[in-house]
Amino acid sequence: MNTYRTSEVAEKIGIHPNTVRLYEELGLIPRPQRQGNGYRVFTDLHVEQFRLARLALQIEVMQNGLRKKIIHMVKVSAAGD
Repeated sequence: MNTYRTSEVAEKIGIHPNTVRLYEELGLIPRPQRQGNGYRVFTDLHVEQFRLARLALQIEVMQNGLRKKIIHMVKVSAAGD
């Protein structure tokens, strides 16, 4: 399995490195492992989860709380439940 640094994930997905950290904080991706120096180590699974989260956030569905349900599903996916 490939591993990536925060900046590599950001470049691969087309987002700012701070957005990578924000998605982790919001629970939209699984928590990455950390190196001894505290740096995050992302995997291919994280990259796919980012893509899922980005797709979910681009959907402009406002009726009946569907956007909240989509975000909830992304978080469940990130948690591995």
